[in-house]
Amino acid sequence: MEKPTLATEEILSKRRGTTNGKLPKAIELAGDVFPDLVAEHFHSSAFAMPQNGALNTETRVLIYLAVALATDSKASIEAMMNKAKMQNISNEKILDAFKIARHAEATSVLGKAEILFEKFKNDLFGYLRSIREYSKNLIIHGDPGILKSRHPSFLKEAQ
Repeated sequence: MEKPTLATEEILSKRRGTTNGKLPKAIELAGDVFPDLVAEHFHSSAFAMPQNGALNTETRVLIYLAVALATDSKASIEAMMNKAKMQNISNEKILDAFKIARHAEATSVLGKAEILFEKFKNDLFGYLRSIREYSKNLIIHGDPGILKSRHPSFLKEAQ
C-alpha cells in the first residue's frame, strides 16, 4: 500500500469538516491502528463520489445513505446522516432514501424466494385453492355452525 500524502490526522480533520465534525468510531480507531487504511478508504471515497461527478452532492449522499441502510452499515449510516445535516438535506428527502432502501431490501427478499415459489407453485396454490373451496362449501353447505347460520340461504331454509 502506498504511503498517504497527508498525515492521517489531516485526512481525518478534513473529513470531519464534511460530516458535521463527527466520524464513525471505526474510522477514528483505524486512524490510530491502521493509518494507511484511512488514507486508502478516503482515496476510494473520492473515487466513488468525486466532487465534479455527474451527480450532485445531495444525490450522492442520499444514494450512499440508502445503500448503507440496505446493507446495515451503521458507520456509513452515521457518516451520511452527519453529512446530510451539514448539507441541510431535508427530512423528507432522507425519508425518501429510507423508503427506497426498504423497498430494495424487500425486493431482495422477494427475489431470493424464486426457488421457493418455483418449488411450491403447484402445491402451495393448490393448498390455498382447497382452503378457499373448503371455506366456500362450509358457508354454503356445511354444518349448522356459526358460518352457515349467517348465510342467507340457511336463514331462508330456517323460516
